[in-house]
Amino acid sequence: MLRHIHPLACALLSGIALLAASPALGQEKLSCAGLSGSSVVGYAYLGTPLNQGAPPPLDLRLRLEPDGTARIHGILRVREDGPLLSITSRVVPVCDDADGDGALGVVRVGADFWNRTTGEIVPVVLTTPGQDIDTTGTYLVVVEVGSEVMTLETLVRVDLR
Repeated sequence: MLRHIHPLACALLSGIALLAASPALGQEKLSCAGLSGSSVVGYAYLGTPLNQGAPPPLDLRLRLEPDGTARIHGILRVREDGPLLSITSRVVPVCDDADGDGALGVVRVGADFWNRTTGEIVPVVLTTPGQDIDTTGTYLVVVEVGSEVMTLETLVRVDLR
């Protein structure tokens, strides 16, 4: 059956397979390596407490490295079965100019977290739909914790050199 596929279709399938096998080729413009050479050195995410007097549901620090990777540490308090502590030492944040202002910023961060109560390892993804974090300010951050999804108003401080 494969020998009857049109050569153009083969080229398209080969290109898709190459991009899937090497995400760096397909997402080169989304690397945060360019940010690490700028004055930006890190980000502090502090979620707005859901109740007055409650601790912030999100308290994370993201430190950029020259190669575009980052170190993350902090805590998420978004589950009833206990707080989640970051355990991934290196993450690869995704950067883009999602808001079209000409400045590259973080649009996605994924890391593994540890539930201290249950011992469970939980994947967590933070995204800022339609925005990139390039300056200090308040952003809506979508937090995906396993299969749960929530949106938190989050103060993000951009640390400069």
